[in-house]
Amino acid sequence: MKRRVITLVSLALLAASSASAQKTVNIFGAFSGNDAKDFQAVIDAFEAKNPGVTVKYSSSADFNTLLNVRVQSGDYPDLAAIPQPGVVKDLAAKGAILPVTPDILTQIKRNYSPAWETLGKGNDGKVYGVFHRVNVKGLVFYNKPAFVKAGYTVPKTWLEVQAL
Repeated sequence: MKRRVITLVSLALLAASSASAQKTVNIFGAFSGNDAKDFQAVIDAFEAKNPGVTVKYSSSADFNTLLNVRVQSGDYPDLAAIPQPGVVKDLAAKGAILPVTPDILTQIKRNYSPAWETLGKGNDGKVYGVFHRVNVKGLVFYNKPAFVKAGYTVPKTWLEVQAL
């Protein structure tokens, strides 16, 4: 049977999953530097509360490319800390990842707003993961009174922003 990646990054949810019955859980992600140190602290706390479970974290600066190579070669991590919802959707469409289990979905619904659940969904409507943090990559601020006075309308696309 083909093994597939489970996209789950919250170790608290991992504790409730069947993956926690494994002796070793391999997580692959993009965290490096201080983020990797902070993530390791979470792993250490998880291991302290779950004797007999070892979590091994590995990362790559070229995470997306290497994850795809690993999936194509059948070298799946148990869990992947995937930083973009689009990557989750792409992997789900390829059948390379598994949806979360019902108990994990219950925890997502109990602890997160519906928007977070939606971010973890594939195009088939199934939930494949939960995002534990979001880094906003770009915001556009503007002086609303000056904008209105000049007769501008708020652009809805990047092309409209460029045209303005």
